[in-house]
Amino acid sequence: CIRFFTGMCNGTMIAARVSVTELAKGNHDLEARGMGLVMSMVGFGMLIGPAIGGVLSEPVTQHPDIDFGRFEDLLLKFPFLLPNLIGGLLCTLSTLQIMFSVEETLPEDKLRSPKYVLPDAVRLLAGLPSKAWSRFKSRKNGDYVGVEYEA
Repeated sequence: CIRFFTGMCNGTMIAARVSVTELAKGNHDLEARGMGLVMSMVGFGMLIGPAIGGVLSEPVTQHPDIDFGRFEDLLLKFPFLLPNLIGGLLCTLSTLQIMFSVEETLPEDKLRSPKYVLPDAVRLLAGLPSKAWSRFKSRKNGDYVGVEYEA
């Protein structure tokens, strides 16, 4: 269930690939270098992220020489609060940096007003259960067409 929500909310790779493609402006060598950089940073994040999370988790018991002051009781009660707060802060800072430093590549006449963001999100999320149910029913009825493998 957690992996489902993580995957549903994680559009990072799609956005990164589209950004690299648009910034390369048809230069295939530059696009290949950009994609290589994106993929290497994904690998680096998979290595360094858990290590940083491990260092920051259970900070009161792992680092008894540090005085956490009035937050010590909170960190004892919620030992994984610190890595989650720092991760959330980094995500927020990244979002703000992207909002203010990446220019929009879609022509202005094709842009929609921001007032449609919330209704579009609600419509998308409201439609997910019916799409999932229809896929489930088609599998149950035998209408599901899978990949055929030759023996």
